[in-house]
Amino acid sequence: MGLEAPIPAKSGSNPPDMTDQRPSVRHYLSVQWVMLGLALLTVGGVIGYSLVQEQSRIEAQERNRLLHQARLIDKNMGHQLDSVNLALEGLRNDVPYWRNAAGRQMANRRLTALCDAMPGIRTMLITDAAGTVLAANRSELLGKNFSRRDYFNIPRRNPESSVLYLSAPFTTTLGIVAINATRVITGPRGEFSGVVTATLDPEYFKTLLSSVLYAPDMWCSLAHGDGLRFLMVPEENGQAGRNIAYPGSFFTRHRESGRAENVLSGSGYAPGGEHLMAQQAIASASMPTDRPLTVTVGRPAAAVFDGWRSSVQVQGALFAILVIISVPGLYVYQRHQRDFEHRAEEAAAALHESEERYRSLFENDHTVMLLVDPDTATITDANPAACAYYGWNREELMQKRIAEINTLSSDEIRAELELARTEKRTHFFFKHRRADATISDVEVYSSPVRLKGKVLLYSIVHDITDRKRMEEALRESENRYRELSIIDDLTQLYNSRQFYHDLRMELDRVDRYRQPLTLLLLDIDDFKAFNDAYGHVEGDQVLLRLGQVVKRCLRLTDSAYRYGGEEFTLLLPMTTSQDAVIIAERLRTEIKKELFPPGSGNDVRITVSIGLGQYRAGEEMKSFVHRVDQLMYQSKTTGKDKVCTD
Repeated sequence: MGLEAPIPAKSGSNPPDMTDQRPSVRHYLSVQWVMLGLALLTVGGVIGYSLVQEQSRIEAQERNRLLHQARLIDKNMGHQLDSVNLALEGLRNDVPYWRNAAGRQMANRRLTALCDAMPGIRTMLITDAAGTVLAANRSELLGKNFSRRDYFNIPRRNPESSVLYLSAPFTTTLGIVAINATRVITGPRGEFSGVVTATLDPEYFKTLLSSVLYAPDMWCSLAHGDGLRFLMVPEENGQAGRNIAYPGSFFTRHRESGRAENVLSGSGYAPGGEHLMAQQAIASASMPTDRPLTVTVGRPAAAVFDGWRSSVQVQGALFAILVIISVPGLYVYQRHQRDFEHRAEEAAAALHESEERYRSLFENDHTVMLLVDPDTATITDANPAACAYYGWNREELMQKRIAEINTLSSDEIRAELELARTEKRTHFFFKHRRADATISDVEVYSSPVRLKGKVLLYSIVHDITDRKRMEEALRESENRYRELSIIDDLTQLYNSRQFYHDLRMELDRVDRYRQPLTLLLLDIDDFKAFNDAYGHVEGDQVLLRLGQVVKRCLRLTDSAYRYGGEEFTLLLPMTTSQDAVIIAERLRTEIKKELFPPGSGNDVRITVSIGLGQYRAGEEMKSFVHRVDQLMYQSKTTGKDKVCTD
């Protein structure tokens, strides 16, 4: 929208006598009215077209922003579900070691440590096949039976070890509405033996949902795949637990579309009339879920189009003024020249008032606004909000070049100004310098306007420093979750999941470049006897120290993993089995040198049995690991404390 004042009508000679009925006069007058009518229709059409285009642009922009925010939540919650799934899988794999009382104590501590380390989890517990809690991070849950809960019953009825079950929202025994993520525990013959489950913390996810609300009138909700709403921020009475999967609802339409994401508009989905809303299905990237979660980010349509409606009113008023002035003006012009001049003066006064009204909008808006000359890269005008934000008065701002507040180089600034002037881009992100020397992140919407015959850039500036800081915090949180998912808590080595990931990459590299790769698999000799004699706490110390020794013996290109229990694996890229024997012997010797004081007064030495094998071209990964595993067992059965290779 421009700030250029409308041009008053031109003056002319005295009109002909309206009583003259000669054909030439009547024709002349008719042509004037036809031309005026065509001009008004053209102006009205252009205004209507521009308003429709502007409405479409605003709606498309808002739809993209809402969908972007929904994707942010999908990305973060997807990583969270991956982390929860990995934690549950690790717990499930360790269940056989926790069958006795001492093992359950260790399980309780392990569950407590995981809940403390993962802010998105409130409660974790393990049940037997009857639904009785065997281990939990909360002591008050031990021994309770949850066989009536859906998060136990659904996996029990359809036990799939490779599925992450997401329960519908329910009220926990601790009085909160939550969702559980569950993995099935199977017995030796594949039978159902219980579940390991985690209660997702609603307060954590409320914070995540709130982080994407960029306007005070926005809302965000999270629903289960069955249609029960889990959370809504800001909170609304009666929304938690509400079934939104009724026929014809937006949730149902989204689910029936078969698409992962949709942007819909309409009423009835949330309080407050018609809304624009983006819906995104959320699931774990690493494991299929029985039901996805759906996040909805919405905003009232009235708030989205508030500025556009003001523009409609202003431009409609201007068009009405144009009609009111032009029609009587032409009539008066034809009646009498003097009367026309008087009317022209009134029109000029009305147009001046219209220009003042535009200036009032510019001066009184609380949004930071600048007028910039794209040719000279200078600020030609600034409203009071801009002066308050940047810390300079209007005269000082109007003497500044954009390079004095924008941290980009002069060449980069010229390029960005050209993009805005030609409308190839209207949305920008910059860092702006203020009078107190602080640097702030800003979001700028800039488009060309014409003022007094010159093209200027009308720029609206929003401070997004806090939003940038929050996005950075989310990225740091994501990195922490990723590290938790690949590192073994006790030894600080990579875990078995990361081992198979890295092994697949190394095998692909070997097949591509024909370089050698050797795998070591080592197991602590008589470790069960050590645990029976000195306890699992001392056994954990042995595992911790052994991890440190392994790290000390690694080369820069090598990587080590805790494979499971007292078993460890090492990947030695670009290493033949002959060279790997030297490394394995050095590792075996270093471990044997270590003294472990288990508290009995006598130091104990630990030995390891090592299997070593070089990858054979075309060999399956599973066969490769199995072959090296058999070599390790050969080492154990032929005397232990040795390295066996094929």
